[in-house]
Amino acid sequence: LPSTTSHPAALTMKITGAILALCAASTSAFVVPNTFTRDHTVAFSTASPLSSASKQGSKAQWDDTLDSLDVTRIQGGALRTWSYPEADLERVFIALNTDGPPEGNPLKVNIELNQGPDNTPQKIDVYSGKGRLRPFYAVIETPGGSSAVFIRNNAPLEFPATAKVEPQMEGDKSMIELTEQIYEMDEPIIIQGGGAVRTWDLTAAVSSCKVTLRTDGRPLYAQVELVQGPNAPKYTIDVYCEDGDERPFTIIMETPGAGNMVRIISTGSPRVPLTASF
Repeated sequence: LPSTTSHPAALTMKITGAILALCAASTSAFVVPNTFTRDHTVAFSTASPLSSASKQGSKAQWDDTLDSLDVTRIQGGALRTWSYPEADLERVFIALNTDGPPEGNPLKVNIELNQGPDNTPQKIDVYSGKGRLRPFYAVIETPGGSSAVFIRNNAPLEFPATAKVEPQMEGDKSMIELTEQIYEMDEPIIIQGGGAVRTWDLTAAVSSCKVTLRTDGRPLYAQVELVQGPNAPKYTIDVYCEDGDERPFTIIMETPGAGNMVRIISTGSPRVPLTASF
């Protein structure tokens, strides 16, 4: 066999090359693919491709309808109830914001849907750091008709909230139908349970977005966040539905400014995935 001592430079080059190849292979194993960073311009915006004349008209009708709804003031720590005994009740639209500075005081409320004694098929916890800048709009499905909505303001006494609650009867043109004319939804994606996370970056042209969550009929547990900046949630919603097929959860979020990201965490069982539409 040839002596290795006669070629020290060649041996050194071989060993160095092997080490560099091993390091490159190890490094590539930890590269995370950038899968969820494409822009979803799914919301109404005068600068977005969705600003057609028909969508402009639907947005104007949305604003007019929202302005026409009765306003109820909920003091900090107070509970207000809306009862709807009608059997043809299909869903309830809820709008919440706050008074105070130009951008509003913090909004911190708990919403429950009640259908009969000790039957609460849906619960929602809402937090918005600036309730006027980022109000809460949601649609609660009410299969089975007769229902009651409970809204409790969990903020301090000096931070009242204003609520607009509107029932949608069978055959009425509802707020959810207006959103279908304004927002262009992507194909639903599956988010596994057990804490799985999906995120979507929004461009500065997007002024608001619509999110719909559902399951195959099993309970729905999820957290929806609007993040602006490095891990800085501006808006957090925790939702529970006993049946994510009969009671899909739909929310419309205002997304002012640039650098916004929608983050959804499936907080239910690992065996119960949910689907998200944007």
